Amino acid sequence: MIKDLLFILFISFLALSNAVTTVGSKNFEELVVQDSRVWMIEFYSSMCGSCKEFAGTWKKLSTQYEKSVMIGHVDIDKKDGKKLAMDLGVLEEGIPNVKLFNANRPITIMASEIEQFKTLTSKIDSNLKSLSKDEKGVYLRG
Repeated sequence: MIKDLLFILFISFLALSNAVTTVGSKNFEELVVQDSRVWMIEFYSSMCGSCKEFAGTWKKLSTQYEKSVMIGHVDIDKKDGKKLAMDLGVLEEGIPNVKLFNANRPITIMASEIEQFKTLTSKIDSNLKSLSKDEKGVYLRG
């Protein structure tokens, strides 16, 4: 009983410590398009070997940027996620895929080919450098 409670508390802590929002076609407009803040979103599939290999790097990226951009992920195995991926051209580009939403259209940070953490942070930082931040330190779209 106590072990179960501790496990639940531990899982809850992990969920709160690195909040990654699940995004799909049904909530994309409300969450991302209408938001004035910058979003970084990973598109992945649980059946994709490269996606599994990239999971550790994604965790580091989302942790690195969790206080300065909004973080989301899209599971393309789910109908809602697949529709969004199709609408944004992600399936043609390949997965794993990381996009930065900081303007009228998404910027592809990585598609299909896994890149090193340092390369990814360099690409992200170069896209954020000219943007202003809100009072909480989150980047606002340009």
